[in-house]
Amino acid sequence: MASQARTSELNKALSAGQFNAKDISEYLKQRLISGERADATVLLKALLLALNVFTTHEFQRLLALVPAQVQESTEVKPSLEVLREMEKHLERCTFEKFWESYEKRPSALPVPATFETSIRQSIARVLADSVVSVSCERLTKALNVNISALPNLLRDASITAVVDGQQVIFEKNEYNFPRASAVSTEKLTLQRSPTFACSITECP
Repeated sequence: MASQARTSELNKALSAGQFNAKDISEYLKQRLISGERADATVLLKALLLALNVFTTHEFQRLLALVPAQVQESTEVKPSLEVLREMEKHLERCTFEKFWESYEKRPSALPVPATFETSIRQSIARVLADSVVSVSCERLTKALNVNISALPNLLRDASITAVVDGQQVIFEKNEYNFPRASAVSTEKLTLQRSPTFACSITECP
């Protein structure tokens, strides 16, 4: 009964878009130790929401706790294949392809109502920490939105930016506009994002 209650509790939280990596990890570890299968719906929702924090690689950490026989099960495999593809495109900053993969997801893959908003904000933050400016066309494709939605989306993601003609200019920070950390005639060390950044050539 306690196991079912915990599964129900996690399912409810995930459906509301609430993702706690520690809670999910503990749940999967307990299932692994006991030999019980993790609930497929909880597992798939958790992996999907882990994409919202793709810069922390939580998707791979959680997947490592899922036995191969579960990953290959008919309940999980079709959705997991698409999730892996989506995660790959996020890691590579090929965001337009991410949305293409997302659109072909199986109907069996449960998608919390908040997911699309959250993943757009995550992508926008990565871009804001990677480049000083990007064309409106490329940004709208990366976020899969109309240009009219950009101001509110960036504001809700706590990103300071201005639209100048056909360009979106992000506020300079230590990641998108690195400066020398120390003045030296021998070597200049540039500050870089401690977590994740896509290169200019990789950005959409």
